[in-house]
Parts: sequence; C-alpha cells; structure tokens
Amino acid sequence: MVSLACWVPGGEVTFAFFAINISLLAPCAFAFIAIPLDCANMLGNKTWDQWIEEYSRSHRHPVNRICHLLGIPIIVLSLVLILPGAFIPGLWSVAVVLFLIGWVFQFAGHIFERKPPEFFRDWRFLFVGLRWWVAKIRFR
Repeated sequence: MVSLACWVPGGEVTFAFFAINISLLAPCAFAFIAIPLDCANMLGNKTWDQWIEEYSRSHRHPVNRICHLLGIPIIVLSLVLILPGAFIPGLWSVAVVLFLIGWVFQFAGHIFERKPPEFFRDWRFLFVGLRWWVAKIRFR
C-alpha cells in the first residue's frame, strides 16, 4: 500500500514535505521527501496579504461574500472526501455533489458581484480563496 501525506509549513513556503508509506516493503516504513518550492515565482512576487487584498476587491457585494463563505468550505469538504470516496461506496458521489454545490454558490455570488471570478484571469486565485475565507472567519 502506498499512501501520500503532504505537510507544508505556514507563511512563505520554502519546502513541501511528503511522507510516503511504503508498507509493501516493511509494515512501518516511510520515505520522506523534501521538495524545494520557488515561492517568489509561485506567488508572483506578491505576499499572501497582497493576494488576499486583490481577491477581496472582487468580492465586495454582501451576497457574493455570503455565497463564498458557504461555497468555499463546501468545496474543501468535497475535496477531502474524494480520496476516501474511492474506497467507501456512495461517498464519492456525495463528494461530487458537494463539489458542484460549492461551485454553484461561487458562480451565483459573482452574478451579484457583476465581475468574473479572479481565477479566470489568474489560476493562482483558486488557492487564494481558502486563505480569504480563513481571514473572513477570523474577522480580518
């Protein structure tokens, strides 16, 4: 059995650490791999705060904010359920339905905002949404 876990330190990421369970060879054998990440290029020489501020500018309408506050965690939950859904009957279809519902909330919000989603312009905004959500939950 091979499983993969990923741990990425907070802040400006410099390494992604992967632990791979290689239990085919030994019951508790793990291989650890550290992969350096070029965060300056990955984040386009912007800080996370700058990304979140730019994301916030296209998420000002109250209905859009509510839609995103609901849609983002639903999408994250669906992504968490996808892997176990491969092994648990019926869970995969629940994950797909949740994924679609989350995106319906996202796009419905942008109808009220009258702006396209930021990730249409730059794919990296797909990863900013979750950090924006955490900031809003923390009332920042």
